[in-house]
This record gives sequence, C-alpha cells and structure tokens, in this order.
Amino acid sequence: MALAFAVFEQEVNYVFLDDGVYQLLKGQDAASIQSKTLGNALETLALYGIESVFADQQSLLERNIDVADLLPGTQLIDSGAVAKLIESSDTVFNL
Repeated sequence: MALAFAVFEQEVNYVFLDDGVYQLLKGQDAASIQSKTLGNALETLALYGIESVFADQQSLLERNIDVADLLPGTQLIDSGAVAKLIESSDTVFNL
C-alpha cells in the first residue's frame, strides 16, 4: 500500500513501535516460516522515494535493542515526535 502512495508522490513514513521494532533487526530470515523478510523490502524503499523509516526510542530501550542492531537507514524517533508526525499526517495506517 505504501508503494502505491509513493508512486503518486505522496510522502510516506514508516514508524515501528512496541514489538514492531523487532522487524527492524538485522540478519532476519523469514524463509523458515514461508514468508518474506521485511528487512529485504525495507532496503528497497528508497527506490520508490520512501526514505523515512523510524524506530521508537522507548520501544528499543524497553526491549534492550541497540541501534547498531537495526537495519541501515533506520532513524530514531521519540514519542513526542511520533505524536507530531501522526498529527501532521493526512492518512495513518496501523498494521
């Protein structure tokens, strides 16, 4: 869905919160569960003009995840900035 918006030159931001931050860990391989690895898809987002992938700092802290363990290009964001980003967005999808 995000790629469709990006094709029509809409600004797209991905924000990973709570347990969603686990999706951003390097070295994952979803083949064992017969699924696609999200990290591979995230690495190609820039080709579609999607450059904003955020991880909530508090979620990382609560799960003892170090920023060095995240996929390249992941930006840290605090809860106040998440709220502002959501408020300023025309459309928000919660998956």
